[in-house]
Amino acid sequence: GMQESYSLPFDPKDGYKVKNYEYTNSPELLQAAKYIHSLVAAGLIDSEVLTIKNAQLQEKVSSGMVTAVTTAWWDMNTYSDNAKAAVPGLLYVAPPQIFATKAIEASRIVDWTNPISCWSSLIINSKVDEATTKHFLAVLDYLTTKDGQLLVQAGIEGVSYQFNSDGKYVYTDEYKAKTNNLDWNKSAAYGVGYYSQLVFNVPAVRDLQTTPPTLLREDNLAGWNNRKNYRDHYVATMIPTKDYYFLAGSVEAEKFAAIRDAKLEFWASILAAKSDTEIETLVAQWGATTKSMGIDQIIAERQAYIDGFKLS
Repeated sequence: GMQESYSLPFDPKDGYKVKNYEYTNSPELLQAAKYIHSLVAAGLIDSEVLTIKNAQLQEKVSSGMVTAVTTAWWDMNTYSDNAKAAVPGLLYVAPPQIFATKAIEASRIVDWTNPISCWSSLIINSKVDEATTKHFLAVLDYLTTKDGQLLVQAGIEGVSYQFNSDGKYVYTDEYKAKTNNLDWNKSAAYGVGYYSQLVFNVPAVRDLQTTPPTLLREDNLAGWNNRKNYRDHYVATMIPTKDYYFLAGSVEAEKFAAIRDAKLEFWASILAAKSDTEIETLVAQWGATTKSMGIDQIIAERQAYIDGFKLS
C-alpha cells in the first residue's frame, strides 16, 4: 500500500520516479535536520525523546510535560485525559500538515482514494479443525452485517447506547462517563470499537449513526478539522495510482530494515548535536552510511518494479 512506500515515495507528477530525500545527504534532509535541531535548542523537543524507554515517554506525555507527541489518535485521547490532572485545559490533537513552502505543499498534496490495506490480520493454526474454522469465519460474516456492526460499533442497547427519536443510536450518559467521554481505549475494554479494527463495515450502520463515534470527542474533531486540506483531495471513484500496488522486493526485504534501524541512531545524533557544523557532518556521514548499506540497490529495485507495473 501507499503507506509502505511513503519514506521513498514514487512521484506521480514526475513519471513515478522514486524520490529519496530521507536516506541520503540531500539538501532537504539537511534543512529538516537543522529545523528539528532548532526545536531542541528552543526547548520544544526533548533531546532524549528517541533514546528513552517507551514507558518513560508515556509517563512524560500523560503528566502533561510534553507539548506534542506523534502517536495514534486513540492513545492521544488517553494521554489528554490523564494529563488534564496537571494541565486542566490540555488537549493533544492531530495538527494541520505543515510545509516549508507553498511549492512543497503543491508537490505533496495530491488526489488520493481508498488505500489497499487492512487494520489487522488473522492467522489460523493448521491444527484447528475445519468445523471450528468455518464457525469462526461465520462469526466474522455476522459481524459485517447491520446487527453485527451495531454490536461492534455501539455495543449493547440499553447498556452502552439507545436509539433516539430519529432512530439513530446515541451513547448513554452512563457509558460516556464510564469511558471518560468515549476514550477509545476505555471503550475497547467493553468491546466497543475494538473489534471494528478487525471487521469494519461502516456503510452497514451509517443510516443509524449521527456523528461518527470517533468524532464525538472534542480532540478528535479538532484533529479532523485540522486535516481538511488533505481530505479535500479524496476522490472515492479514483483509480488508485501505481504506488498503491507496491510490494517490496527481495533486495529491499534484505537490506531496508537495517537502514531504518540506523535512521533512529542518526536522528538521535542530530538531536544531541552542538552546532550546525556538526549537523552538516552528520548528514554527510548519513549519506555515506546509507549508500554503503545498499540504498541505491533498493531504489533501483523499486524503480524497476514501478516502471514495469501494468494496471489492467
